[in-house]
Amino acid sequence: MIKKFTAIFGVIFMLGFSALHAKTVKYEQNFITVEGTAYGDEGKGAIIATLASWQPNSFCLRYNGGGNAGHTFFTNGKKFVTHLLPTGVFYGVGGIGPNVFIHAPLLKKEIKLARDAGAVLEGKLWVDPLAVLTLSIQRQEDAGTGQAIGTTKAGIGPTAEDWHARRGFRVQHLIGLRNPENAHKRELVRAMVATFVQHYKRLKHDVTEEEIMKELDEASEIITPYIADVRKKSKESNLLLGEGAQGVCLDITYGSYPFTSSGHIVGGVEMAGFAPANIRVGVVKAYMSRVGNGPFLTEDKEIHHMSNNVTCEWGSTTGRPRNAGWLDLVMLARNIELMRSTSFALVKVDALNGFESVKVCIGYQLEDGSTVSDVPLDPDAKVTPIYETFKGWPQWHDGSGKKMHKNLEAFVQAIEKFLSEKGMPLKMSMLSFGPEETQRLAVRNEELAQFAPEGSVLLERD
Repeated sequence: MIKKFTAIFGVIFMLGFSALHAKTVKYEQNFITVEGTAYGDEGKGAIIATLASWQPNSFCLRYNGGGNAGHTFFTNGKKFVTHLLPTGVFYGVGGIGPNVFIHAPLLKKEIKLARDAGAVLEGKLWVDPLAVLTLSIQRQEDAGTGQAIGTTKAGIGPTAEDWHARRGFRVQHLIGLRNPENAHKRELVRAMVATFVQHYKRLKHDVTEEEIMKELDEASEIITPYIADVRKKSKESNLLLGEGAQGVCLDITYGSYPFTSSGHIVGGVEMAGFAPANIRVGVVKAYMSRVGNGPFLTEDKEIHHMSNNVTCEWGSTTGRPRNAGWLDLVMLARNIELMRSTSFALVKVDALNGFESVKVCIGYQLEDGSTVSDVPLDPDAKVTPIYETFKGWPQWHDGSGKKMHKNLEAFVQAIEKFLSEKGMPLKMSMLSFGPEETQRLAVRNEELAQFAPEGSVLLERD
């Protein structure tokens, strides 16, 4: 009886402690994450650019991905593509958090890009010591081994493998590395380098310890001026913007494995040491696209041809053409649930301007003729998408510039209805209809409207 009472009391205590802990782990500032709901390339950087332009004193955080995750945005009519720098540093302050894979030469190139654009980075850009380093030899390895699954050859897979095998390097290893008075640090890093080089020699790479030490020294020179505790720095701003990389379908666990990235998209911000955001925006493209290899159930050559002509659907990292297809609501609902999104931003509706009709996938037919409305447990199952068709729209608005065309409104309502029936009553909080930061409208009375500057045009919905 005493043991039973003790066990019950222990459970109650732990539940109470967990509840208390959950209540205390929160942010004094608003925290908005912008995350991809599909295969990446949804336009997350563009959404962040708009939010950062609205709130220039915000802190923008890159918390996952690396050189494989290109974000494209326009500001003042000029196009920018970044892979490591937070989009928000072009407007204010930003940081590269833990678990981001950094190739120092690429970061150096992007720092120059931002400075040439007029951004002031001193005291406004920070790199966390727990970020992971990608070295040139890892990119070489990826170029050879990543072809079968269609990687970006940015070295992400080998970097992740070395990191988890505890033979890779993090930014923390650069601190004091070039200081002649810190011989102990250099000895520790050199011992790690010896193990690292042995591994790559076993993979038939011609590499020496001196070459790796030189690359680490060069990385130290580039990155050291920006090293800081990014979590601590982020607390100095009233608004935290989490700029997610890629999309759920590329998550190493929940994506179309093995045709995925090597990192975590789902829960990525928590793995970087941040509490869950109070506003989590899932970015939904009005259609879908995928670059590289792997399954793509709703791929359609008609929309692929049209979308490439209208929206320049080319991979921002590799320059490869993206395959395009219809929006898959079944997959979207699963991914929205995984990310715990609180609203969604619908983007690139202009790409479908002029289509006589548009489709969304609402289920799948299996080989035996039966139908399912959930993502199949067997990712290799042969299924045929079941579509619902809607009337197209000539342009996104009804002529007022403040309300959607009635056919686009019906399309949005269908997305919201499907998600609601799946137990996720989300609403659209932003609409994007072009590449410029001014071509996005927050929806009146939805969660992003509060961050739009006073006097901004808001999207009106009945």
